[in-house]
Amino acid sequence: MRYAISTILFQLFIVGMASMSQASTVIVFHNASDGIILGTDSAVGTVSLGEVKSGRAIPTSVETACKLQTCGRYFIAEAGFGGLKDRSGKSAITLRCAQIGDRPTNIQEFVMAYRRLVAAEINQYVSNLAQSKQQPAANDVLLSTAIAGYEFGMPFLRYFDNVFTGTQPGQFSYRFARKDCPGTPECSDLQLVAGEKSAVLAQKQYHNTGDKLLLAEELLQVEIEANRKTRYVLPPISIVQIKSAKPLWFRRGLCT
Repeated sequence: MRYAISTILFQLFIVGMASMSQASTVIVFHNASDGIILGTDSAVGTVSLGEVKSGRAIPTSVETACKLQTCGRYFIAEAGFGGLKDRSGKSAITLRCAQIGDRPTNIQEFVMAYRRLVAAEINQYVSNLAQSKQQPAANDVLLSTAIAGYEFGMPFLRYFDNVFTGTQPGQFSYRFARKDCPGTPECSDLQLVAGEKSAVLAQKQYHNTGDKLLLAEELLQVEIEANRKTRYVLPPISIVQIKSAKPLWFRRGLCT
């Protein structure tokens, strides 16, 4: 069984029946003046199930791809488990979008449908790991997902962590930790980083109040440099801003 792993300043990792992909870094900003900023790197690693130790995947092969993807009118960036790796080569996000189709009428319906697919894939992944006694530790974040777009002409962000909470008789348990913007006080200056983030969090300028687009780029560069040997985080960088009437690409990277 092989899995894929990708890194985004808003993305971490993807899994498949025969292989798994994983993403390492994702950065998400939200405030009234800047709207929503999503940023990712381009690293996508691949690991086999046998290479997952104590629930943690170490990629043995790393390639590059766009990890800031569109699904209808929404942008999606992920860090962590990303879903089943398809023989067609399509990303997990693309496959989920095809399953959801155009049925949802608003971002909340879309997110609920997306989360149901993610939950089923993650449960299958953890079940596979458990068979080889390699299930994740309690409270491990298996997937972080940022979904952003427009509702009623305004930028809307839905962010969630899928957290493994342990094993109960006959089943595994999880919880979704959510952040919805606008809607809560923290949205006035929300700054999130998921995946490979130790170098980012060590930066004093992480909470800088200046130009958020430049800050997102700088923080991604910091994580890329910190992972120069492992190659878990790789250029080019992709950054998009969802603010006014239409999205603004600050850095497209490999996203066309």
